[in-house]
This record gives sequence, C-alpha cells and structure tokens, in this order.
Amino acid sequence: MSRRPPRAAHHPHKPRLTHFLSLPLAFDQRTRTILDNSLHDLRSDIRNHHPDIPITAIRPVQTLHLTIGVMSIPTSSDLARAREVLNSILCEHSPAHSLLISLRGLHVFPKTNKSRANVVFTRPDASKIETIAIQQFADAVKREFVNSGLLLNEKRGHRRSSQSCQQGPTAPPEGDEEEIDPVVLHATILNTVYAIPRARSSQQLPQRPSFNAAALLKKYKNVEFLHATRIPRLEICKMGELTEENGGGYECVAFIDLP
Repeated sequence: MSRRPPRAAHHPHKPRLTHFLSLPLAFDQRTRTILDNSLHDLRSDIRNHHPDIPITAIRPVQTLHLTIGVMSIPTSSDLARAREVLNSILCEHSPAHSLLISLRGLHVFPKTNKSRANVVFTRPDASKIETIAIQQFADAVKREFVNSGLLLNEKRGHRRSSQSCQQGPTAPPEGDEEEIDPVVLHATILNTVYAIPRARSSQQLPQRPSFNAAALLKKYKNVEFLHATRIPRLEICKMGELTEENGGGYECVAFIDLP
C-alpha cells in the first residue's frame, strides 16, 4: 500500500496591508524646503562617493514620516471604524503642548550588519525633552488602535478579534494586561526595496540590494536634519506613493489636527 503524502502545514492567511498610521514630517512647503536643504549634502555625498548605494533608494522628501503602525482596511466599514478611533484620540490623549520634533543622525535597525544595510533612517533627537512627548503620544495612539483590533500587536503576533473591533476599544481583562512594544520612531531616508528592478516573471525575483552604510552613519552621526518643528497632525494614509504629477508623498484618507 502506498503511503499518503503528508499534508502541507497550514499557515493562517495574512491580510493584505493597505494603510498606515503616521505623523507626517513634510506637511507643508516650508518644512519640505527645510528638509530638502538639510538632506542636500547627504544626497550629493551618496551620488559622488557611494556608488554601491542605488540612487533610487533615496526617499523623496514628501514621503518622510514617523510610522506608528500598519493596518489592513479592505472595506469602507473598516475605514469608517478607523476614522472613529482616530477621532477619539484627542479626547483621551491630546498632547498638552505642540509636538516639536528635531531629527538627528543616521541609523540602522538593531542587529543590522552596517556593511550590508537595506534601510537607513534618521530619528527624533534623544537629547531633546520634546522627544519624550512624541514617544508618549505615539505609544498611546498605538495602544488605542491595537485595542480596537485595527493594528497588529507585535508582542502577541495577532490583532484582537473582529468582535472586539466591532464593540470598540476595550481594556484587556483584569490580570491579563496586554504588553505592547513602544513605537520605534524613525523616518526612512534610504530603502533599497525601491531599488529592486521589476522581475520579468515570478520565476525571476530579483534580490534586494544592500550597501555598506558604515561611513555614512559615522559621518552624519551628529548632523541635525530638522530642528524643533511642529508636527501638525496625525494621519491615516494609503500605502503606495503618489506620482510626482499628483504631488508625491501618500494619499491621506483621514486625519486629526494636533495642538
């Protein structure tokens, strides 16, 4: 008797990510100009002295933002729910003062080999007391969206059930306090995912380029790219960049103004 081949392991279907929750950094023309001027030397340095870094990996100024989390919002009812949670944020977590951000240095994620980097980012200046307020606000927003079932909780690797999502934000059961990782505040400057050439077929998937970022990280360690600039609002945006003809950046589908 022939043996029946073993069944393939069942992996739960991951929902397609469609939107992200963020604090925009290039909201108006004034701030875009400041960032553009601040990043000019870095872009020139990359073009002239770092041929291993693909030019297309450099992110346009209009895309710069601090991501709080990513979401799957496939239907209009899901988007309406996300807007409802967004509009409730200021009732419970309104910052006492304007959120002022200063961006300093270039960094890679922990455990990244600097000689084979894929992503380089700048981040809020840890020496500024204003950064504490930004971190606290971002963490509070993330918790509200995790509790509503809209954001993935990386600590547990899943979202809350759709039933809890329909019932609205709920506190974890007593004695079962849910741990949520703090938001890793960063603004991506270089990402080689945007430098991957298009594959001609599914059988020819190109590898993601990497580059040696050690010299850049050292040179720009203490460079300030943005100083004490107000973050004007909290946004839900669609994934996928807009074309330059449409202004670049991302399409915002919902937002709340911040103090």
